[in-house]
Amino acid sequence: MPPAGRESLFAALFALLETVAPFAFTTRLWQSWDDTPPAEKPAMFMTKGPEDSTPKLPLPALRRYTARLVMYFSAGGPQGRSTPPSTQINNALDALDAALALQAGEAPSPVARFAPPTLGAATTLGGLCYGVAIDGAVETLEGIADGGDAMCIVNLVVFTTA
Repeated sequence: MPPAGRESLFAALFALLETVAPFAFTTRLWQSWDDTPPAEKPAMFMTKGPEDSTPKLPLPALRRYTARLVMYFSAGGPQGRSTPPSTQINNALDALDAALALQAGEAPSPVARFAPPTLGAATTLGGLCYGVAIDGAVETLEGIADGGDAMCIVNLVVFTTA
């Protein structure tokens, strides 16, 4: 089990996030709404956020890595123009919840009995970490550009050790 290197964790997390919606474009480099052409929406961007470490001597330090997931949706999306952006956001968030759950064949985290119930049932990215969870509020904004587009920002946290 942990520790895994940062890049291994973030690469595995990105690969998992790519599956939450039928994205036309995905990258680990953020770009603005205006720099994302309609043909590349829905789009998903994941960037690395702050990290912190809590010493627990003589045990390894507890690490908390964060990532920001930004998703852009155009009115209609894959379902057609009549689909409101909130439907696309809701479907993507439901798929994100399912992706972050413990997957079939994946061993639960060995620290699950000490963790909040939601973390004990969280994916370990194939054993690379102790769990991944949504961290804080999910921000949504509808009515971008021509009024029919939307974006969603989700902060994620990855728990591991040094």
